[in-house]
Amino acid sequence: MRIRDFVFPIFFAVLTTVAVTSALAQASGQKGGSEVTKGGGEIAPAPAPQPVAPLETPAEEMSGMELVLWMQVRESDEPADFQRYLDTYPTGTFANLARIRRDALAAAGEPEPAPKPASETVVEQAPKSVPVVPAAPAPSDAAADEMDLHPLIRACDLAAGHPGDPTKPAGLSGKEFDEIDTGAAVKACMAAHEAQPDHARTTYNLGRTYAAANADRLAERFYLDAAAAGHAQANVGLGYLYEDTSPAEAMAYYRLASDAGHPSGMVELGWGYYIGEGVSQDAEHAVRLFQKAYDLNSARGAHGLAIALRDGKGIAKDEARAAVLLEQAIAQGYAYSNIALGYSYEVGLGIPKDLEKAVAHYQAATDAGYNGGRTNLCVMYYNGLGVAQDFETARELCRVSADAGQVRAMRLLGKMYEHGDGVAQSYETAVAWYRKAADLGYADAQNSLGYMIDRGYGTTEDPIEANRYFNLAAVQGNDYAMFNLARAYANGRGVPQDDGRAVGYYNQAAELGHSTSMFHLGWAYLNGKGIARDPVTAVGWFEKSLDAGNKDALSSLGFAYETAQEIYDPRKAAQYYLRAMQAGDDWPLGRAQRDWDRATAKVVQTLLRQAGLYTGAIDGAIGRGSVDAMRQLLPQN
Repeated sequence: MRIRDFVFPIFFAVLTTVAVTSALAQASGQKGGSEVTKGGGEIAPAPAPQPVAPLETPAEEMSGMELVLWMQVRESDEPADFQRYLDTYPTGTFANLARIRRDALAAAGEPEPAPKPASETVVEQAPKSVPVVPAAPAPSDAAADEMDLHPLIRACDLAAGHPGDPTKPAGLSGKEFDEIDTGAAVKACMAAHEAQPDHARTTYNLGRTYAAANADRLAERFYLDAAAAGHAQANVGLGYLYEDTSPAEAMAYYRLASDAGHPSGMVELGWGYYIGEGVSQDAEHAVRLFQKAYDLNSARGAHGLAIALRDGKGIAKDEARAAVLLEQAIAQGYAYSNIALGYSYEVGLGIPKDLEKAVAHYQAATDAGYNGGRTNLCVMYYNGLGVAQDFETARELCRVSADAGQVRAMRLLGKMYEHGDGVAQSYETAVAWYRKAADLGYADAQNSLGYMIDRGYGTTEDPIEANRYFNLAAVQGNDYAMFNLARAYANGRGVPQDDGRAVGYYNQAAELGHSTSMFHLGWAYLNGKGIARDPVTAVGWFEKSLDAGNKDALSSLGFAYETAQEIYDPRKAAQYYLRAMQAGDDWPLGRAQRDWDRATAKVVQTLLRQAGLYTGAIDGAIGRGSVDAMRQLLPQN
């Protein structure tokens, strides 16, 4: 656990001037793990913050050095300390407060009037059990309302108030996290905090501002103060700070907010249970938390519940209801749900497939600043799905997302450069983008990088290094990488040749739906290579490969029924061969006459005659006439 009580002079001595100045004066960073929730077609990082204009003059700017000096003197009992601040920053952010403190302390230091004689003085002794200085009572509702009307507090609310803060004044919309102008917000909220140090919402807003400026240690300090003052949402802010470094501690803070009835705490805790981060995975408990937040009219609760319903995780699958809830979340202003709803339209989950609507929702998410939506929009433009294919627009979209850390966008940029789609082909640039995403752990990019290294495209050919990347991707469940490892073992490329291990990887990829692996697995069973020979199982894998869209499996099915005595069937063999040619596979045409089974050849000739394509003898000899007839089955380009 981290130390919760900071001694400010020591704390600011440790905090480097460069870090504070960068966070506050420039205020241009992006907070990792910021106020963006999970779920969607893809899990998307937070939107990049908008650029913040620098403060115009040193007189108007609160530098990191000014803040350090102020925090050192603010609790001082010496007028000279406040004078030191004024001498350094005569027009600083806290100049007026410094003068008030200086003058008040100076007046307090003047000699007091002589006391009255003892005979004229009445001293009332307080009972020992009662403190001489009573604890300050909690402010009444009227006092709190009056405090909320304080102009400095209102300025802080306008600069950094959370849109969903239930304690904010009615009619105040607040600022989304990435919309906070941290330079202006720090000035406004620090001034409000100095004027009303016990105002919990202002303390929370100050913490939120520092979090937006990437000054996490300062954010933690003020979040802790706000949470101690009873501001439940501050616990959510603390959870965000710890999410990357200590998920368990983050969940503990989310639980505090949830137990206090705060919907954001319920949603974040729900996501922890949904994916098993910081707590043991429990999708049903996650659904209960999402539902509880939804019942409190939380758009993010509706989103979480929709994702669970879409996935059928922790609750019975109901894609149609999921789509309705996503619509509700969007209607309530939660633009992030456009990503998930766009995906539902893209693939037809619970709603009719509509690529144009998918594009519209991805565009809405992009317009709201969500790079996950921008990346999906890039994919749509790249493939011409729901919109005219436009490589240039795709490249521009993906470049923005890639620069914001979207690994899918990095990988697609690599693909564009590999194939020269909308850009000058450059294997070197492709490798650079693949490597950037691969180093961030993205399995698709690791596989793509392995492919480039294996073939020496844009980099030194190195099968051993290629297999290392294939393995990194395969352990994450990437079926293409499993296939590439299978081929490496089958051919002894970068590894000792091992048909058994090749079959193992083919099988893993095939179970994940990789059609080419199904095809190769079928041949392994048909030939008994790396596994016991089993023509029946071979046919089963060829059929699965065909069902998955691999037309090459047609000729393989024909060959299996022609040559395997256990399943020998000349009619089936001939029918598959003719279907193969109709699908564009000319493999049967290249076979020598001696390679044909005579009974199968006769059926082929008979079927060709019935189709009006062959007039020769039905003799089982596949000569020029039979080949010419079969060639007519090939699609005419």
